[in-house]
Amino acid sequence: MEQIVVCIPAYNPKRALIWLLERLTEHPFRRIVIVNDGSDINSDKIFEEAARFENVDILRVEQNRGKGKAIKTGLQYIMKNIPTVKGVLTCGADGQHYIEDILKVTTTSRIFVDGIVLGMRDFNSEHLSVFHRIHSQSMSLLFKILFKKRIVDFQSGLRLLPYHQLSWIKSCPGNSSNFDTNVIIEAIRRGVPIYELPIGKARMSQSSFLQYDEVMNPKLITAQLLQSYLKKHETF
Repeated sequence: MEQIVVCIPAYNPKRALIWLLERLTEHPFRRIVIVNDGSDINSDKIFEEAARFENVDILRVEQNRGKGKAIKTGLQYIMKNIPTVKGVLTCGADGQHYIEDILKVTTTSRIFVDGIVLGMRDFNSEHLSVFHRIHSQSMSLLFKILFKKRIVDFQSGLRLLPYHQLSWIKSCPGNSSNFDTNVIIEAIRRGVPIYELPIGKARMSQSSFLQYDEVMNPKLITAQLLQSYLKKHETF
């Protein structure tokens, strides 16, 4: 765990970010990097409070550019300033990831040193409608058809990225949630192993306060997958 940096993209975060930091700082992570993705002034107090935690760095993107851009900013900072680590763990700022699941994914760094580890959410959740459960299954099937590999939760924001893979990961296209998907597609193309580790139930609903809410827009996800597929084949 001492060899892992946590990277958290944050757009207009609520108190959930502080609760997360309270739990994360109980464990010996090398550093926690929070990227303020152009949040409005109403979030200033949250970031000021977050900055008081020991071992926490706050970066700022002046304009809201999206989750992907925020993660790329964090990865570039980590590569430049914290080079002697094994990997980077990304997670959400809005309380969608339990600390137990974060620690579970983190501990796999001792085993899966060669590839990307995804926290695979359980979509059979009371917080999701039947429609969204079906949607998650259909997106996984579409991904398998297009990219010839079964990935149940290719959009999971809870993931462990090996440090030696960061140079190409930070260069993947996409500034929004499509960045997460493009990383997985590029990993498949490069032959980088992808491991899915079962974690807790997905906690997203129509009343969700999540700022990066990828699961709730089926049309957007389908369009992103098709666009990535077509772009992939343009390179051949």
